[in-house]
Amino acid sequence: RGPVTSASYSIPVRLSAAGAPATPSDDAGWVQVLAQLYARRAAALTAADPAALAGAFAPGSPLLEADAAWSTALSAAGQQLEGFAPDVLSVSDAVPVPGGVRLRVVDRVPGYVLVSATGAQQMAGRGDRAVSLTLVPGESGWRISAAEALP
Repeated sequence: RGPVTSASYSIPVRLSAAGAPATPSDDAGWVQVLAQLYARRAAALTAADPAALAGAFAPGSPLLEADAAWSTALSAAGQQLEGFAPDVLSVSDAVPVPGGVRLRVVDRVPGYVLVSATGAQQMAGRGDRAVSLTLVPGESGWRISAAEALP
């Protein structure tokens, strides 16, 4: 099949036999997609479930590998995250790239708590940050493939 088109841009998406995720037609739609992906990531990390990170990241993504390693390290140390909830503040500049779309995103990570057998430690969050995120479509929806901090 051909490209998936919106009013403001055309993003070529290969459709599988099972179908592909809908391509948002505007920035607000991409915010909703990313909010779901960020929530899945937070839930997987909070539950210390590296396998659940596949709900947020594309297979083979370096980000998937990094978060899986973090999740495994937290479990091995007997630690758990509480209140870990990164926020998507804005999305703009959706640009088609081979196999997906690149978005300019501003996000933040509010403070959260690291809990262990010896107590709880308040962890500092991270303020607003601009990042270039690449999303790829799959049979189960959009997934984050790559991220690069922007100046």
